[in-house]
Amino acid sequence: MELFDAIQKRYSVRSYKLDAIEESKRNKVLEAARLAPTAANSHFN
Repeated sequence: MELFDAIQKRYSVRSYKLDAIEESKRNKVLEAARLAPTAANSHFN
């Protein structure tokens, strides 16, 4: 999926499943969040 397609097809999720998340997938998402830029490069250490 191209970025523009993803932007056009985005939607909000307001209900969540209680299914467990694989640890490797959870770690990948957390690592991406950790590496994401912050507003005005302000990091809270």
